[in-house]
Amino acid sequence: MTSRIDSLIEAAAEYAQTGNWDGVFDAYSQIVEQNPWLVRAWVLFGNSAMHTERFEDARDAFWTAIGLGEDRVVCFQNLGCALAMLGDYRGAVKIFLLCIQHEKFESRHWFNLGSAWYQQRRYRDAIAAFVEANELIPEEDSLRFNIYMELGKSLLKIKHSGEAESAFSHALEINSKDLDCRLNFAVSLNNQGQRAKAIESLDQTLLLFPDSTEALRVQRKILGNLLRVEPVS
Repeated sequence: MTSRIDSLIEAAAEYAQTGNWDGVFDAYSQIVEQNPWLVRAWVLFGNSAMHTERFEDARDAFWTAIGLGEDRVVCFQNLGCALAMLGDYRGAVKIFLLCIQHEKFESRHWFNLGSAWYQQRRYRDAIAAFVEANELIPEEDSLRFNIYMELGKSLLKIKHSGEAESAFSHALEINSKDLDCRLNFAVSLNNQGQRAKAIESLDQTLLLFPDSTEALRVQRKILGNLLRVEPVS
């Protein structure tokens, strides 16, 4: 006879196949309530909480799994991401550094670390982490675009606009139609004193995104002769 927990696990698997993460969350919330010693169930409960943006539930689930003996790095990584989503960037940094101790050649750990440091305004530390992530990431990995983007924004923050331009240029080679990347590229040109090129770049962007209020905002700042414009998040 199939047990109640087995039935819930089967239901959760079916929900996951159809992308019904609320269903997965509800199923695993019942599973861990019925048997709070199932380590894997806490991990999957945490994963479903992340998918449904219940970050406090995710954090608590991953901590519980770790307390019960879960030692796979992916669980710690997900915990770090949950902490970051909750604004606990210091806690996230500690977890991501722990992940790197176990998997120092995993580019995603370095990217996550850089992102958490960026949020703490530790821009030079963030840059070092993004550079490490970029050196480690496989050429075809889609994360490379995000690495170049966050690297460029960090470089803008410390007024290294020329290096930022290079980072955004690499990102545009991967996705030339990303609005934020195009705007940050124009900002990097403006902040180097290349105002005419920045305006030309913005004009091209507005042809692609004529209704973008953010593009118009950046354009107004540059046309207003602002010598330094903050990066677009």
